[in-house]
Amino acid sequence: MQSWSHLVRVRHAWDEHMKDNPEIEWLALVDDDTFVFPDTVQWYLSRYKSADLVWGGLLEYVRVDNGDAGNFAKWLREYLHMNGADCTLPDEEPKKDIKNCSDTMCIKCPPIPQGAAIFLSRALVETLRPHTEDCETMTQTLCKRCGSQRLYMCIHRHAKSVKTEFFRGIHRNPMHLEEKHHEFSDRSGLPLTWHGFGQVNSTYSHTRSFYGDFLELWRLSHKARVMFESGERETPFVHDMDVANRVMCNGLGVWRINDGRCTPVEDLL
Repeated sequence: MQSWSHLVRVRHAWDEHMKDNPEIEWLALVDDDTFVFPDTVQWYLSRYKSADLVWGGLLEYVRVDNGDAGNFAKWLREYLHMNGADCTLPDEEPKKDIKNCSDTMCIKCPPIPQGAAIFLSRALVETLRPHTEDCETMTQTLCKRCGSQRLYMCIHRHAKSVKTEFFRGIHRNPMHLEEKHHEFSDRSGLPLTWHGFGQVNSTYSHTRSFYGDFLELWRLSHKARVMFESGERETPFVHDMDVANRVMCNGLGVWRINDGRCTPVEDLL
């Protein structure tokens, strides 16, 4: 199986780390180009019980046919039928004005956590572990980069009572790209993660290097932790506006969400 498969990571995490260590309550599946704010993540997860079947991330609609055109696609299509919609699978005759299932997003289906960071409760990982090998084989016909979809299929087959949660604070794009798409002002708060997509080639990089951008985020996180431990601030959490002021204003001003501009520090005095 491909090394990127979330199912492989679930199996390895349980066998090598979680099985004999009950103190590990959550599994985070994080892309290697994603920065994580651990203090905020730990605080955020505390609102859930790791003994429950829970997983979450930045939720998206799931595509009906992810490459298998088999039982999973037919199961997802049933949600379309229940809401008066339809799509066609590869082995079916085309229908006028009906899209292919590979081009159809299922709005009424259970959403799929995405966003370069997915979190699973200990209970869910333990429930999935006996089935991971079968799930890998069963979903190997899905598209080559359908890691989240393969996990989604396995969860909904073997943990049907699972709760799927929207984890506010997961940013799937660098700040410059979120601002371009007008996403940042809609979701500002406490970031859990920032995804580095598009930063490798400096397209949306702040420092012109992937390493430099992540180093700035680490410095913000480290500074917040130090100030918290010294009593200078009430929490160790970095706010989205801390990131905006640093990244969008080069640390020399305050980012104004309403008009997308910086107010220089001297104008605030």
